[in-house]
Parts: sequence; structure tokens; C-alpha cells
Amino acid sequence: MRRIKGSLTNRDKRTAVQEKVRQTAEKELGKISERDLLMIGTALFWAEGNKKGSRFVFSNSDPAMISLMASFLQKCMGVTHDEMYLSIQINESHKSRSDKVIKFWMKHLNFDKSQIRGPYFIRSKTVKEYANSDNYFGIARMQVRRSSVLQYRILGYIRGLAERFNMSG
Repeated sequence: MRRIKGSLTNRDKRTAVQEKVRQTAEKELGKISERDLLMIGTALFWAEGNKKGSRFVFSNSDPAMISLMASFLQKCMGVTHDEMYLSIQINESHKSRSDKVIKFWMKHLNFDKSQIRGPYFIRSKTVKEYANSDNYFGIARMQVRRSSVLQYRILGYIRGLAERFNMSG
């Protein structure tokens, strides 16, 4: 009984510390300027974007990250919302949830059905059933129509960042 009580006390302490640190971090962040957004978007594309080819493609499973990239494109790159579209990829074991997955991405990113391609199904040998499978919404690949100049511009930003930190880009 004392172990359980001690464990619960430790958990409560840890939760309190986590919350305090999270609040402090949010305050430290402050207001994000357009230049901040330019740096964030460039770094995200450097990490998660398709740097090969001549069109803009950014992939992720986190709707907040895709939304942030959409803000970067609109506010820093002059891309209109109508120029963006998504290709959705999900594991074929979730085929029965296709409509739910599409609606999830449409809702979170304020896209309409005409801006969604797919879903495209990924084949894999899924053996294990996960308890949180209803929270799986696949991967969204954000793309921009007629985006070769946009792609080259962002690659230029990446090269500039890499050179400033003496890294190859």
C-alpha cells in the first residue's frame, strides 16, 4: 500500500514539474515573427521535405506540423490555400477507416475534398493490433501546384543556413 501511495505521490510531483516547465517554455517562446516563421518553415522542410525533384512536397503524420507548414507557405512564400493539396497515405489495414481519415485531415487543415488525393494504401505485414488504432490517420503529403520556383527558393534558404553553420546542404 505504501508503494502505491509513494508511486502516486511521485507521479503527481512529476506532473506538476512538467506542467510548470511547459508553461515557462511557452512564455519564453513569445510572439513568433514572420522571420521566425521563415526559419521554422525552412528547418522543417530541411528535415521533412522532399529535397529531390522540382516540386514542393512535405510529409508528416502530425496535423499541427502540416498546419504550421501551410502557414509558412502562405505567410512567407505567398502560396494561396487553393494552390495546396494533400495526398493521404494509410496502411491498408485501415482501409475501412478511409472516410474517417480523409475527414480528419480536411477538418484539421481546412481543406475541401477537391484538395485531397487518395488515400493511397501502404502494404505491410501488420501482425499486431494496437489499442489506439482509432487514432491512426496516416501520413499527409502536402504539395503545391506549379511549385518548382518555390522548391528552388526553399532549397536556397537551406543552403544559406547550412553555409552559415559550415555544413553541407
